[in-house]
Amino acid sequence: MANSAWTAPAGCYEHHRAVLERFVNSLPAAWRQNPAVGEVFKDRKEAGARLQLFSLVQGFDIVARGGSSTSQLGVELRCIHHSQVTQNRRDLEDRVVRDNEGNITSRRRRDGTNIHQTGCNWRIRVSWVLINKKDEAQGKEWRLTKASLTHQGHELLANPLAAYPAHRRRLPKFQHLLVKATTHRRAQIMYSASRRILESKDLALHLSSREFYNSIRRLRLNGENHSVFGLIAELQEQQWICQTRVEVYTDEQGHFSGRKLIQA
Repeated sequence: MANSAWTAPAGCYEHHRAVLERFVNSLPAAWRQNPAVGEVFKDRKEAGARLQLFSLVQGFDIVARGGSSTSQLGVELRCIHHSQVTQNRRDLEDRVVRDNEGNITSRRRRDGTNIHQTGCNWRIRVSWVLINKKDEAQGKEWRLTKASLTHQGHELLANPLAAYPAHRRRLPKFQHLLVKATTHRRAQIMYSASRRILESKDLALHLSSREFYNSIRRLRLNGENHSVFGLIAELQEQQWICQTRVEVYTDEQGHFSGRKLIQA
């Protein structure tokens, strides 16, 4: 039944099951059903949220790929496995190139990056169109105008949280965890200690070391942001030998404007 509580499939990790079911059941049950041409949305954001939830329930993920033109606003949402090749927006080499001494000489720094492309043709188009073509005075609405719901080249997963990081980031529980991690970063608490603190309260989700150290990367710089010192403390805890000094930069008014870590 469309309105019955959703339960995660049998293959879902047990520690993800509760948080996943709670999130899915907090949103409209109709969003779990197959998208249909003619479906109307309050705005583009609602369309994205509805289709993201559908992809989560089904076991894949979606990405936006254009869809607007000068004559008609819109967005095309495609399976993350669309296309046959990577976009490579930074014009990186296909493989890492090294010189005779083993030093990397290419712009690509590592091999083994995740490749999603399988040529999947699943796609949805949502457009800003007239409610009634015969009466333009009625205005416009966001409507699903095209749908191709067939997947190709990949399986639908029972545990999409493990395979598609974007789904994890959309969970309110993950966002709450990130707020706590940011607090720990500001307090110069190391990743290992932060993880022990957070996991003592909840084992459902955790941040990777990369997510933890990037938690304040885009925050506005200020004099209380000591992220670099937290990294140094972590290295020292792992018995790395590192000697550093820090240069602090100020603007013309004497206010903190930057910090540079220098290896001694």
